[in-house]
Amino acid sequence: MKTIILLTLACLTGCSVGVDHAVPAKQPALAVPFPPELQMGQAKPVQVLRIPLGQTFKITLPSNPTTGYHWQLANEPNAAILTAAGHEYQAETPARIGSGGHEIWTFRACGMGRTAFSLQYVRSWETGLPPADISRFEIIVLSGE
Repeated sequence: MKTIILLTLACLTGCSVGVDHAVPAKQPALAVPFPPELQMGQAKPVQVLRIPLGQTFKITLPSNPTTGYHWQLANEPNAAILTAAGHEYQAETPARIGSGGHEIWTFRACGMGRTAFSLQYVRSWETGLPPADISRFEIIVLSGE
């Protein structure tokens, strides 16, 4: 039976992270510092997740493509540790014009170690402007137990 742990970010947008079989880290100090260019926008804590090797997990973020915004990787995780397996948009039910939904990003823990990445909420045509939102993650991949 799969266990899903839902971590809620303490932010205005109510971002959430759905992770299969993940155990949140007890020490936020484990977070890897992010370069200055990824520290724009409202300061939010880095979400630290411990994932067993070989595990696939999902990150779910609120999104509304009718506004022109979408989530994109601001920086790639270390491919030897974590690979992005794709993402999809899921509209609220019932879908209404102008209503939002969620973008669901899927990742696979393919090697042991630590890696960090960010997702940024941007409009593709607005170059040179800071993102409307940034979600930062540190993934610690442990041996499968």
